[in-house]
Amino acid sequence: MKENQTEEQNGNKKNLPKGIHRGLKLQDLIIVLIGVLVTLGYTIGNKQYTDYKTRKNLINELRTSLKEDIKYIDYVLAVADTITYSLDNVFSISEYSEKDFSKLNDEYIDTLVHYTSHSLGFRPNMSVFEAYKYNGDLKLLESKFLTKLFYLYDYYYVRIFCYLESNQSVISQIDNYLVDNAKYIGRSKYSYSIKADKETLKNLLKDEKYKQLLNINGVTVEMLIFALTTAKEEIEKLMILLDDF
Repeated sequence: MKENQTEEQNGNKKNLPKGIHRGLKLQDLIIVLIGVLVTLGYTIGNKQYTDYKTRKNLINELRTSLKEDIKYIDYVLAVADTITYSLDNVFSISEYSEKDFSKLNDEYIDTLVHYTSHSLGFRPNMSVFEAYKYNGDLKLLESKFLTKLFYLYDYYYVRIFCYLESNQSVISQIDNYLVDNAKYIGRSKYSYSIKADKETLKNLLKDEKYKQLLNINGVTVEMLIFALTTAKEEIEKLMILLDDF
């Protein structure tokens, strides 16, 4: 009985038109393809959305970072201008007559001598750039902008660091000279405080080594001012490009 039923069922299948089998297979294939396309479309769409959010965050964080660098550069430039002003005044004083020299205030003299050995520093905020560079997300930005961005960090900032290193070398020599030749108070193993008066400065200006160190310091400070100003101009150009994104 069962054998007859099985044969009957098989016979019915054999008697089905071929088109029905093909239709079923094609239908299954279409369903599978639709599923694959939906999954692929979701994956692509999700990646595009993720990239969009990452790019937006990158632009906002870079804008904030570069604004902080501009503020820092403005501060360092202000200090550099004060140092240049002090150096110019020290050299001007060396030409004073005894009468004019005697009119100078000791506090003013002390300030001038202090600024002849005042060091400069520059610590740009590179954390955002380094983080996105490490993650490989910088590629989400336009190549024109990336070229300028890399040039800022890998050239302009590096040049500033090189000039700072030269400046620090000169400053350390001036510091050592002042410790040996200027009046000072509160000297300890790790620090000292210069206290210069008119007599101190008069003696310092008679020494060619001190004047030579001041000249070199003036040159290094001018180089730093140029490098910082140029870097600021490049940052401002990058900010304009960021606003266009």
